[in-house]
Amino acid sequence: MSTPHLRPSDHRGGERTRHGRSSTTTNGFCKPQRFRVARSRARGKDLPVLITPMPGSSREALRSALINVHETIVNLRGGGGPDALSRALAYLDWCHEAQRRLRNQVRPAELDYLVPPKSYEVVLSAAGSFGFGPSGERLINGLVSTQLDERVSVLQAALDDLTEQVKRFERHAELLVLDTNVYMEHPEKIEAWDLAGDLYLGFEDVHIIVPLVVVDELDKGKRQGTEKGYRAGYSVAYIDRITNEQGGVIRPKDFSVEEKARGSVTVEVLLDPPGHVRLPINDDEIVDRAVAVQALAGRPVRLVTYDTKMAMRGRHVGLRVHRLEQPEKEKEEEKHPRRRRGREAKGGDREAEVEQIRDPAVRAARAGELINVRQQSMGHLSRIRREAMEEMVADGLNHSQIADQTGLARQRVGHLLAAPPADKTLAAEGQPAPE
Repeated sequence: MSTPHLRPSDHRGGERTRHGRSSTTTNGFCKPQRFRVARSRARGKDLPVLITPMPGSSREALRSALINVHETIVNLRGGGGPDALSRALAYLDWCHEAQRRLRNQVRPAELDYLVPPKSYEVVLSAAGSFGFGPSGERLINGLVSTQLDERVSVLQAALDDLTEQVKRFERHAELLVLDTNVYMEHPEKIEAWDLAGDLYLGFEDVHIIVPLVVVDELDKGKRQGTEKGYRAGYSVAYIDRITNEQGGVIRPKDFSVEEKARGSVTVEVLLDPPGHVRLPINDDEIVDRAVAVQALAGRPVRLVTYDTKMAMRGRHVGLRVHRLEQPEKEKEEEKHPRRRRGREAKGGDREAEVEQIRDPAVRAARAGELINVRQQSMGHLSRIRREAMEEMVADGLNHSQIADQTGLARQRVGHLLAAPPADKTLAAEGQPAPE
């Protein structure tokens, strides 16, 4: 099964990001991403909602209640009474009982889908208006039969979908939801980060769950002309590639070297279900999705974040929370903002900083950013970028992979690697060299 979709929220309203920018409320996102979506079927159509346990309930209690009301209406469809009026009254009685059984198990929107008030009102009105005579009997029988068939079909689809989602999270792995700021601010890339070691999980397998709202935030964040923007773009491209080409496996189990032994690391994207309306605040939406997964999994989900307010939100709803400390470099810059601004005003210091970046992809992307804003010594920066890209080629990356990691077009990567190296003499004198 591909990525599951979680329950819709009962909250309404336009969505705002944590940074004050408007965020999409649609189910999709920009075209380059191709995350796969699972569909629930009811009579050949997409199930408009996904039934999940309310906070305080459990998947076992919800499944038991669904089975009970489903079996009751199946029996009612096979019998129900000697005449049309008796069948109608039996259906209305089932509606009352189903509402009572499910009221504390699912949210109001989901309850209205399973036992719609409109169908109750239609049958009640028909029973009161056409209760006598052959024509009335025929009309009521047809109406009740239609409603019974619909309810049986919908309840069966809800049961099947709930079972499918529960199986999805029965894997023996620690379930993690990473806040958006983790992808953008953590010093290590997602594939290089020792999650199990840093979160004290030992040799446990790790499964990362990425709510679609996080993908949308990363997609917006990649437009920033900073290293955080590069991290955002790289993360969303990497998650897209790894879920589509490698089945979501970031790293398999490896116990070959004792001091580096770790369990597997996998990732999946949770797409919004059909008709889903997000919460107005993205932090709340991320937490809400994590809570829904926790209810389906029947075990704790761990929320990882740099944000204190996000950590408080997670603890309040019963998630396990791991709050990371900000990287030391950022802490030092926060203490000395004037020193940071003065250093950034000097092109030479910026170039020196770029040369010190170990990761060739980050180094190439940062050099390209400085070239784009026409800083000094463009020849020097061009050489830095080219050397970084040559390192990536030596590491076995093709032009498409380099393009994903540096934010350049694939054709541009090929052009830069094929061009003659920049003249180091000109670069040293601070004169632009041809790219």
